Amino acid sequence: MKKKGIKSKSPDLLSYEKRIEQLEKEIELFKILIPLRNYFHPISHYRGSYIIEIRRIIALQLLDKKLSWKEIGRVFNQNHTTIINLVNNNKNFDYVKETVTNNYQQWIIDKLYPKTVIKRVPNQFTKTGVSTIIDYKLVEFVIKNK
Repeated sequence: MKKKGIKSKSPDLLSYEKRIEQLEKEIELFKILIPLRNYFHPISHYRGSYIIEIRRIIALQLLDKKLSWKEIGRVFNQNHTTIINLVNNNKNFDYVKETVTNNYQQWIIDKLYPKTVIKRVPNQFTKTGVSTIIDYKLVEFVIKNK
């Protein structure tokens, strides 16, 4: 007759190693998320085409890192449905996408955000002789102390 042993309730060493590995991954993720959150919260009300493209690119990157819609929304100080619409709406101008793709990382480091401005430029093919283009100027944002 075989005796049945009492199983220990404490997890084995391997499960601790897996948990430590998981925690290390979470720490690395927080090192990425905290600067992004600090960048986007002061400008969460801003809706310019350049800043929206920055949000879209970063949201796609965070989705690749397996973050939920709600977690990404917290980073941007936005509702999760806003993030879903942001990712699904890819209707920005190509030159806006190209400019943002090339510069957004440095803008975040320098605490600058691109404020969309509309410029009037000469155009001989319009009735008025002028057309408008969307451009940007970099603005440094200041966090107000409460």
